Formats: sequence, structure tokens, C-alpha cells
Amino acid sequence: MSPLARRIAEEKGVALEGITGTGPGGSITKEDVLKAFESKGKVSIQAFPLVVSKKVPLRGVKKVVAERMALSWHTAPRVTQVLEADMTEAVRFREENRGTGNRKGYAFR
Repeated sequence: MSPLARRIAEEKGVALEGITGTGPGGSITKEDVLKAFESKGKVSIQAFPLVVSKKVPLRGVKKVVAERMALSWHTAPRVTQVLEADMTEAVRFREENRGTGNRKGYAFR
């Protein structure tokens, strides 16, 4: 099946087991998924159920790191900072000095 068909099936909740593919070699296409969704409506069965084989408890350093990351997520404020800068002079300087090199002998790129 195509990745697009898989994504659409996940988004719309369409079970892929009941779809007959019309693509090359019988592969399931986007059109097949949309046709199945339109004819049957939204299916409650998840296309890809999550299967957990076993749980492994965290120990040692991994446990401490996980605890501290969770703590920082809950206690530290999330801030987005935006900065605007006029780089006209920096670009002009770079263009004027391109290829002249610097103290370490590397050329500006």
C-alpha cells in the first residue's frame, strides 16, 4: 500500500484488512481507502492496534533522567522568544570579504 493510503486509513479509522487493492500488483491506493470510507462510513476498529509485549521498569540513571525531565516539564514555564535582526550590513561585509580569508587561514564561505 502507498504511504498516503496508510495515512488516510489511520486518519479516517478504516480497517485495511477488508479493502481489495486496485493498484499495481493488488496494492491499496488512496482511492481504495476513500471508497471504503464512503461506502461503510467510519469504522471503529483501529487499523494498527498498539501491542505491548512487556514493560521494563526504569532503573538507575535512566529513571533519574526521566523523573527530572517530567519535573522540569511541569515546573518550568514554556516560553517562545522571537528576535528580529537586520542582517544587511553583515551580508554586505561577507560579500565584500568573500575569499579574502581570516586569521586562521580559512576563506569565508
